[in-house]
Amino acid sequence: MSYIKGIGCGLLLALASYFYIRSRRRPNSNMTMEEFKGQPRLPKFAVPKRYDIRLKLNLTTCKFAGSVAIELKIVADTSFIVLNATELSIDTTSVSFTHPDAHSSNSKQQATFKITLDVPSQLVALSNMPIIEEKVVGDLKTVSYQESPTMSTYLVAIVVGLFDYVEHLTSDGVKVRVYCQIGKVNQGKFALDVAVRTLELYNEYFAVPYSLPKLDMVAIPDFSFGSMENYGLVTYCETNLLYDVRHSTADDKQRVSYLAADLLFPEWKVCTQFLDDYTKGLGMDGLRESHPIEVMINHASEIDEIIDSISYIKGASVIRMLQSYLGDDCFQRSLASYVKKFACSDAKTEDLWAALEKESGEPVNKLMNSWTKQKGYPVVSVKVKDQKLVFEQSQFLASGSHGDGQWIVPITLCCGSYDARKNFLLQTNSETLDMKELISDESNLASAWVKLNVDQTGFYRVEYDEDLEDRLRNAIKKKYLSATDRSGILDDSFALCMACQKSFTSFLQLLNAYKQELEYTVLSNLIKISYKVDRITADAAPGSSVASFFIELFLHSAMKLGWEPKTGESHLDAMLRGEVLTALAMFGHDLTLKEASRRFFAFLDDRNTPLLHPNIRKAVYVAVMRRVSTSNRFGYESLLRVYRETNLSQEKAHILSSLTSSPDPNITLEALNFLLSSEVRTQDAVLGLAVSREGRETAWSWLKVIPQLQLSLSLYTFPDPLTLPGASVESSPLALITGVKVRVYCQVGKVNQGKFTLDVAVRTLELYKEYLAVPYSLPNLDMVAILDFAFGSMENCGLVTYCEIALLYDVQHSTAADK
Repeated sequence: MSYIKGIGCGLLLALASYFYIRSRRRPNSNMTMEEFKGQPRLPKFAVPKRYDIRLKLNLTTCKFAGSVAIELKIVADTSFIVLNATELSIDTTSVSFTHPDAHSSNSKQQATFKITLDVPSQLVALSNMPIIEEKVVGDLKTVSYQESPTMSTYLVAIVVGLFDYVEHLTSDGVKVRVYCQIGKVNQGKFALDVAVRTLELYNEYFAVPYSLPKLDMVAIPDFSFGSMENYGLVTYCETNLLYDVRHSTADDKQRVSYLAADLLFPEWKVCTQFLDDYTKGLGMDGLRESHPIEVMINHASEIDEIIDSISYIKGASVIRMLQSYLGDDCFQRSLASYVKKFACSDAKTEDLWAALEKESGEPVNKLMNSWTKQKGYPVVSVKVKDQKLVFEQSQFLASGSHGDGQWIVPITLCCGSYDARKNFLLQTNSETLDMKELISDESNLASAWVKLNVDQTGFYRVEYDEDLEDRLRNAIKKKYLSATDRSGILDDSFALCMACQKSFTSFLQLLNAYKQELEYTVLSNLIKISYKVDRITADAAPGSSVASFFIELFLHSAMKLGWEPKTGESHLDAMLRGEVLTALAMFGHDLTLKEASRRFFAFLDDRNTPLLHPNIRKAVYVAVMRRVSTSNRFGYESLLRVYRETNLSQEKAHILSSLTSSPDPNITLEALNFLLSSEVRTQDAVLGLAVSREGRETAWSWLKVIPQLQLSLSLYTFPDPLTLPGASVESSPLALITGVKVRVYCQVGKVNQGKFTLDVAVRTLELYKEYLAVPYSLPNLDMVAILDFAFGSMENCGLVTYCEIALLYDVQHSTAADK
């Protein structure tokens, strides 16, 4: 039987069959039904046309019963039909044959769905289409829905639970509703407004109207996905859909509206904040183990390996690069034409490139193939020689080496001013440009700054020679460069430093140029980098020296922003205040810790006090925990009390993500154990794993006793939480490096799959020791492959945890991308 989790249930029809239609070839006459057993792909001779599904749901036992009638078009001769099913007990089956049409074939046809539900009468029952009839008989009701347009099976959704809603109509008459738990309906109003305006914006942008009569959005309390774009019935975790005017933060508000925030709220400058995802994409794709965006899938099991941050984030980044290269208007016209042409049908990558190429007249297919069909990206180095700029490209690798990839790189650069701009395609390994083409006054040639990858629209890194870097430092201090470009220089410099292609000293010199920084995009990135530097140098020198450096770096912005919201301040300043104060608290700034404690005590006396605005609560909670110890537990116990009293999902999330910030290992252990209690939703437990630097040893010890306690190894699983009682773990052969024991732990029977990782880990420690001139400070390094682990990895000090696919490598069966 299939299982339904939580107050709502989404059934993504594994129920009957999932058809992969790729070809119109007739099956081999010798093929038998036995050959398809256990195969993820179904025969190509049967095309689904219509599903008629009826389900009776029992939310007490978390089971369902039902029936499905599937209409198929048989496009080639066959004596059998194959269906896929999972976790189902099938009682009876029957087949009837009607309307023979042996010569007709349309393998791109999708199916329609007719849904009927039998549910408890007091519950709300939703599906992709509007309700056409509802009959109540005793304690049950039968709900029938309109038949859907053609769509894919994975977009079918059913949600059943106790919900309230708010609704509004678009200008085209589409009914939009936001469903949430009873008592939270006011928290759905902001999302409703955003949704209505977003539909209208998308209708205008793509020149194609929304095709359904309604759009329902549902906030589900227990939902491990951020959201799922089911057709006409989009499901969300509560923190991604609900917004409380009095208690939610500016960041919460932005998260609710991210799909259209750039158009609806231009003052939020969301496009510049795309740099956060852009940076993650560069980080992932800079690994030798990366993979291209376009990958041939030979087996269904490969899908989970391929659909990852590289596919999504790098894919979005190169599309953004192409949009910048072609121009916004041309790109929009091309997309509108493409969407209209391929609506309700399949399209290939080449179809999109063809639409863009036809509209723009540019060699889009050739350009984009260099980005989608090979892994990685280039680092473009630029230097000045005889008043000429010399450009060279090579494949960037985070390991510090260079690959052999070559790209067609859309280069944008400015020289001394954004008015002096040049765009060109770097199609070879090197090219030269005379600076006089950009600067007419030769007296400025020796001092003018040069910035490549203007606005960070290109998916590549830039390395400047010493002369150009000096000029850029001055331009950063004097704010000649945009916030986006200042952030991009910072990120590229840090990445090159971590790849041993730039000295740590020069990177620190660059950081000093940001002391007067006040822009959210730049400071938010700088704060993230500061945490990474703190972790890297934790064992190299006393923490106070690193902490003092970053406290000095952030104090100017903290003093400008203050603790109180200012009348008329920007949305970004409201977000930045919390991030800067959190950073100062994490680095132990005494005045910040004292002021946070004062405001927290006022909040405990009066939960509506203006002294603790929602935008600074996370910072205050972290500051409170930084002063908690075994002998001073008041702050910890007070936060737990606030957690238990609030019913706001965002507030609970802020508290959970702060609890493990204490430097006291005993408090950290207590907080970690609280994450596994019944008071914390499984999907939220992951929020508390961002332990303080001091608490990582404790987290290591805590994780090692979990199997003995028969606790869940997967605090945040995807999609359903699973408990592994008595899970067995095996260590790989031990490796030693200058007295450091390095081990890889994995499930019993998989020990050979850890050997490659063991070798990489030893060599990595040796490389870091040589580069940083500081030995690894612990006696051992253990790496654990956890079967159900939603993170890629978690860098606990001395005990690094991974999902299995990120740590294990099988010589016979793993792919090059896995390696």
